[in-house]
Amino acid sequence: FTEELVDDSPLDREKWYRFQLEKINSRLPRREQGIRDNRLPDFIPDKWQVEFLDAVDKRQSIIIVAPTASGKTYASYYAIGTVLKDKNDPNGVCVYVAPTKALINQVAGN
Repeated sequence: FTEELVDDSPLDREKWYRFQLEKINSRLPRREQGIRDNRLPDFIPDKWQVEFLDAVDKRQSIIIVAPTASGKTYASYYAIGTVLKDKNDPNGVCVYVAPTKALINQVAGN
């Protein structure tokens, strides 16, 4: 299908992938059915998000790499809250890295 829309050059493929991520990713159906989890009562997480929550609860380090609008920020709120509320580890650290200042401001505001 992509061959009909773009040439085979790396630049054209890059533009096509960027278009998919920026313009249509949030409109695509989810690839998997969400799983109810009482740790996120207002949200039905995907399997990878449940695995992320499990890692946070086990106090494991974890890095999330996922497409735009896949729920990274929402899931990370759980990690941030868990670290900040842990009275047994007052020196706990949570590092949040985002690609834009606007996203940092959005997260800081929530």
